[in-house]
Amino acid sequence: MDELIEILHDKSASISERDDAAMDLSDYDGAIDALIEIASDVTDNSTVLGSCGTSISEIWMRLGIFDENVLALLAPQARTEIEAAF
Repeated sequence: MDELIEILHDKSASISERDDAAMDLSDYDGAIDALIEIASDVTDNSTVLGSCGTSISEIWMRLGIFDENVLALLAPQARTEIEAAF
């Protein structure tokens, strides 16, 4: 999980690498903070933001939570993916 989070945070990594990392992190409940951090950065790549949103929604569904306060902080691309899942 730590390697995936490193890739996700690495703005010099390719978009496809960061996107894959964001998607793979959906398997790890402990990755939620890293996903939220990236998903809150409106200047990040829209594909990466969307994948972070998808992963957040998968983790939230698995944990049975939906945090409207966090949702309000996210970039539109991430928010859209979460809202579509719920």
